[in-house]
Amino acid sequence: MKAGKWTIRALGPVAALVLAAGALAASPQDEAAVLRSYYSGNGLLNRGMYDLAAAEYRQFLAEHADHEKAPQARYGLAVALFRTNRFDEAQRELVALRDLDEFGYAADVLMILGQSYLALERPEEALDCFRAVVLEHQAHDHADEAAALWAEALHKSGRHAEVAEPCRLLVARWPQSPLRERAELVWGLADMARGADKEAAQRFGEMATRFPDGSYADQVALLLAQALHRSDSLKLAERQYRAVVNRGRREYVPDALYGLAMLLHGNGRLEAAGEFVDRLLSEYPDDELATSARLLRGRIWFDQADYQRARPLFEEVAKRRGDLRDDAVYWHAKCRLRQGAAAEAARALGEAAREFPKSELLPRIVYDQAVALVRAGEPEEALDVLEDFRRSFADHELAPGALHLMASTLHQQERYPESLARCDAFIRQYDDHDLAPSVAFLQAENHFLLQDFESARTGRSTRRS
Repeated sequence: MKAGKWTIRALGPVAALVLAAGALAASPQDEAAVLRSYYSGNGLLNRGMYDLAAAEYRQFLAEHADHEKAPQARYGLAVALFRTNRFDEAQRELVALRDLDEFGYAADVLMILGQSYLALERPEEALDCFRAVVLEHQAHDHADEAAALWAEALHKSGRHAEVAEPCRLLVARWPQSPLRERAELVWGLADMARGADKEAAQRFGEMATRFPDGSYADQVALLLAQALHRSDSLKLAERQYRAVVNRGRREYVPDALYGLAMLLHGNGRLEAAGEFVDRLLSEYPDDELATSARLLRGRIWFDQADYQRARPLFEEVAKRRGDLRDDAVYWHAKCRLRQGAAAEAARALGEAAREFPKSELLPRIVYDQAVALVRAGEPEEALDVLEDFRRSFADHELAPGALHLMASTLHQQERYPESLARCDAFIRQYDDHDLAPSVAFLQAENHFLLQDFESARTGRSTRRS
């Protein structure tokens, strides 16, 4: 459920590194008249007057598209466009230069083209550019940066398992690179994204030792706590979350408080969990985690059987647009069910099933709707809902409970043969389940009431199917 899901802002997009493109040198003064706009563009570019430089380069290219200086002019134009964040225009100019033989700025073209693709959210195309710099221009001044950006482009493309390759190359070839910390951060993020949380925790732990005062030290401290939490190293995770809180960095404290509350809630330490959520909501009421924190606070009060305090929080979250509405509606209905308003809960859960047909909570919504209908004295409707559950969610963890509830409800309706059939099915499918003893007793009762006393005594059916 989303109150227990990971809300890790540290896993969000990471910004592209920016290449400091070199200036274009002026040429000798031959063909001065022809090259006037070209020289002017170079001078303006070197002074950072990018819009004016772009205009001069465009004029030169319009008048002398076949001149030997045209590739340099196109490169200068691309740099000027890149510097003014006109990435789509820049990449169009750079693509024309990419395959030129023996172009003096070939590696720079690839670097700026790759960064333009990243800015345009086209990481698959970007990674090919950065890979080419690392593998074909490894002596270039920015080859280490290309390796870091290659890793980042792979991560942003969802190719998380491949991120290790450029990171290992960077560490091996440029171990003292200022980009190493950045690359290792992306490596750890990729590990988390592919579910390799133990590897991520080890990586972040090594980073914390290697870069104690690094640019990403506070972010790494939080990510270490989250990776430890996700890999079930709960004592270490709790200690690390507390360390992040004590560091006091405003950007990361809310995440640490929320993670700590989640951990404590999962361990059943409800009072302590509530205190950390209350602190988050008190000190950071406008944080992006506030809605998730309200839902979690409601869950904690629910688990403490304080349904009166939980309900308003669930109502508040349910009114907000967002992906937590299904959770809030579900838990609000659960409160009403626990408070004895079974008919109201059944209606609310039925509406929730129709409103959130793709929710991961749908099996629980449907199951609890059946429970509510049974308690509301609507056994026939409950049985219909349970049949739907069995058809739709046969492999869900609640499937044994649904089959047990069907058998019990049919028994209460004195439909003993049907109840017995459900009991037999349960024993065949889930003979080692915690509910098996209860179902076996119900099975014996059905045999007895059907006057099959031998089966009731031995637990083996003597009735013909």
